[in-house]
Amino acid sequence: MQFSAIPGHQDIKQVLIKAAQNQKVAHGLLFKGQEGTANLTLAISFATYLNCEQPTDTDSCGECSSCKKMSKLAHPDVNFFFPMARNENVPKNEPPSRQYFIKDFRNIIAKNPYLNENDWAETIGVANKQLSIPVDEARVIKDSVSLVAYEGKYKVVIIWLPEYFNTQAANALLKILEEPQHQTLFFLVTNEPEQLLITITSRTQAISVPQFDEQQIADYLIAHEGIQEKQAQQIALLADGNLNAAIKMIAHETDPFFPFFSEWMRHCFGKKVIDMVDDTDVFAKLGREVQKSFLLYSCQMIRKAFVMNKQVPELVKLPKEEFAFIEKFSPYIHLGNIDHIFEMLSQGYTHIERNGNPKMIFLDSSLQLMQAFRQPAP
Repeated sequence: MQFSAIPGHQDIKQVLIKAAQNQKVAHGLLFKGQEGTANLTLAISFATYLNCEQPTDTDSCGECSSCKKMSKLAHPDVNFFFPMARNENVPKNEPPSRQYFIKDFRNIIAKNPYLNENDWAETIGVANKQLSIPVDEARVIKDSVSLVAYEGKYKVVIIWLPEYFNTQAANALLKILEEPQHQTLFFLVTNEPEQLLITITSRTQAISVPQFDEQQIADYLIAHEGIQEKQAQQIALLADGNLNAAIKMIAHETDPFFPFFSEWMRHCFGKKVIDMVDDTDVFAKLGREVQKSFLLYSCQMIRKAFVMNKQVPELVKLPKEEFAFIEKFSPYIHLGNIDHIFEMLSQGYTHIERNGNPKMIFLDSSLQLMQAFRQPAP
């Protein structure tokens, strides 16, 4: 992957290139940005540039042996680590490890390098399980950097979503970061830097990756997805800076969570308890990572309803069907209940993350929503 494949972010690209040219690359870089930003693609492109045999002032050459290997994410001196969970490919007597998932990782990055953890979990068939980077992977990282670079100038370790390290693994990574080998670099790519140990972030140089603007998203969709300019502009407007969401919108006019969300809200508002109980069965079947994503989506939709309630519809960027629903729904989301609803959804997310019973959590959330909708506006 090359810098030229990433829309915009010229300032960040130039900072990275200058650091490489001046041989002042920090041994630990933290690429932090929200879902759908270029944090992962910038990390991969920088690793490509660092080991390129004929780099220019703007990009890697794309033609040398090193660049060709990096285009397939198969360079012997660049190792990728990522969250995982046991699936059918992992032998029963062995813990999950990257060797069983690296092929899937390469394939999905080739299709969509702006993916999120839910996309990844679905790809490897573990949407109903908790993702993590276990302590055994930290030992593999240590082994992978114990030797000098085999072909390139640098040995690079790219860790996607290090917030999924368990406590033991995070502490093991900290020890590796404290005493890095010569010409060994660590690129941590995170969507939630606040979830990382402070001792880890303090040993890295942070690179804040902003969201894409609408034109950058539109240009990418036209160039890489082959859609017409008018459609690209419409999708870019709705994506709200998230390129991953924009790519998904090509296949879906509305968010796949919308039908379930709208029905759930109707059941809670209408005090249809039997239907709410049925909703818990649907929620339980989603799988833990998808459940978390659904609760986040619900928070976003509640926020948009509140904005609509405040008579600022131009700030609500949604497809036609979702916009129409939020417009009708917005009078019931106001200062009298918005704080309680957000707190309830946040608690539900936390309890799901801690392996709570999804049926009990979702039913409790439904009952609380039913009461919140009855709160009068101040």
